[in-house]
Amino acid sequence: MLELSQGNEYVLTYSIKNKDGSIKDLSGSQELKYGVSKRRSTPSIFSYTLDDSELVISDAAQGKVVVTLPVESMNLLPEGQHYHEIWHLNAVGQATTLMAEKLSISSKLIKE
Repeated sequence: MLELSQGNEYVLTYSIKNKDGSIKDLSGSQELKYGVSKRRSTPSIFSYTLDDSELVISDAAQGKVVVTLPVESMNLLPEGQHYHEIWHLNAVGQATTLMAEKLSISSKLIKE
């Protein structure tokens, strides 16, 4: 579980792998989305797509994805447990969840 705090900016780098442990080539990706919600079955509190500067495929051949969580987004998350994931649509239209995990948010007294 990833533990983050309100009031801070984070840059998260993910190395996406296939189920067999090999590197997932993200070349030709049509769509990529990152989202944070309170639970798996609830709507996103915020989300980013490849159209946003907060979500970038930094090295498609090596499966590298960078997510920037600015202070403004972090301050939208109430203290407690959350869920976040990266979702992918490949060149042939197949949808896949690339990363999904729990996220713990702690509150800070001083927020920008």
